[in-house]
Amino acid sequence: MGLLSQPFVPKCSLFLILSLFLTRCVSSVKQPCLYSERSALLQLKESFILKKSASGHPKFGSWKGEGEDGGDCCSWDGVECDDSTGHVTGLDLGSSFLHGSIHSNNSLFQLHHLRKLDLSDNDFNGSKIPLAIGRLSRLSHLDLSFSEFSGQIPYEVLELSKLVILDLSGNDLELRKPSLKSLAERLINLKHLNLDGVKASSTIPQSLANLSSLTYLSLDPTTLSWLGKLSKLTALELDSTNSKGDVLSSLKNLTMLNELLVSQNQFSSRIPSWLGNLTRLVYIDLGVNELWGPLPTSIFTLVNLEVLDLEINHISGSYNLESFLNLKNVRHLQLASNNFSLLTSTVTNVSVPKLTYLTLDSCNLLEFPNFLSSQHELQFLSLADNKIHGLIPKWLWGLSAETLEVLDLRGNFLTGFHQPIVVPPWTNIRELDLSSNKLQGSLPVPPASIAHYYASNNLLKGEISSMICNLPSITLLDISNIACGMLPPCLGNLSNHFQY
Repeated sequence: MGLLSQPFVPKCSLFLILSLFLTRCVSSVKQPCLYSERSALLQLKESFILKKSASGHPKFGSWKGEGEDGGDCCSWDGVECDDSTGHVTGLDLGSSFLHGSIHSNNSLFQLHHLRKLDLSDNDFNGSKIPLAIGRLSRLSHLDLSFSEFSGQIPYEVLELSKLVILDLSGNDLELRKPSLKSLAERLINLKHLNLDGVKASSTIPQSLANLSSLTYLSLDPTTLSWLGKLSKLTALELDSTNSKGDVLSSLKNLTMLNELLVSQNQFSSRIPSWLGNLTRLVYIDLGVNELWGPLPTSIFTLVNLEVLDLEINHISGSYNLESFLNLKNVRHLQLASNNFSLLTSTVTNVSVPKLTYLTLDSCNLLEFPNFLSSQHELQFLSLADNKIHGLIPKWLWGLSAETLEVLDLRGNFLTGFHQPIVVPPWTNIRELDLSSNKLQGSLPVPPASIAHYYASNNLLKGEISSMICNLPSITLLDISNIACGMLPPCLGNLSNHFQY
């Protein structure tokens, strides 16, 4: 009975189970890189010289040849391998100080199993993108940005049909033969396309709208009507494309957008009220355009905004500054040089955002916004060309003491300071502009970190303190057109950048 109760397992089944077990054991062992691909990597290393700059990381340091205890090349910096085969599948040489031309006979193109290739931020000496790029047919990620490539983008790039990410920005490249139309028709799996700076044909083909997976797009130059079909876009960059017209009207259906950057163009339209429906927006840059009319109140409902740049447009109307400060996540706010007025009387110090960058130039301000007294993280503050009268308050003369780098108060009606003139406590300030005011008394001495100091066109008088000569970082001092007394002799030994 005991024998009959035991399960019967045929010998063939035991063999099959054992085979499967052994197969799994073998496949779970990480395979070292192949000798041929290790050799190709070492040849790649030898084909460049390292030209070190201020930033980057020389990844070749861990790449060792025979007898140098280089180990498995899959463990080398910037190299990624398939664990089961040992083939090199990823190569990240971005910001690696590489210098020299790259040609089709380079051993790089022997790595036929590459899926990711990053050569960004290097110096390939104006060489063309090699035709051999087409041999890397498995590539899904290709980043050649800011690497000093030049000339026509070869047709072979369009043969990389598996590309999901393509970044060719920041080079002196052209896309004419083949054209952008050809790219859009062949690289249909793209999710991220950055051709910023690439000289393409003057019009953008409708076929780009067929890239249904596209989530990021940056082009130069571009036109306005097919954009609305790219419903999966999360980021749109059309900065400095010299484009005109009404780009905003085509974006209504792009409800997935997180970033909208269309600055430094000639776009002319009102800002549409439905912009408030794009509730995922974190970054809006509409600066330096021809936008006009009132600002829609719906923009104040975009509670996720961290960056809002509207400066240098023709936006009109009057707005409470508090409305902008109700955007509790905003860190970077640029409203300068429009046709609107900001009202500050209702602003309180309760629960305002912690700003790092603020420009309120030419906003018809009549006083210093009192919410600034609670700001401790500002790096850049400009209140230039307003109508602020009277004394600079004590709290401003030391605002964001550990972070402030630029303070611009020029072009107001400021007459002096609420406290005696002492060196302000800013530890990192690089630029201070007090010019074109009504300041009286002695010239204030800026902190030791100052590089650019402007105090011209004021009513300052009296002798200039010799402490001005003890500023180790200053390269520009403008105290022209002020009625100062005797200049300290030490100024004659300083830079000829000074104006006095």
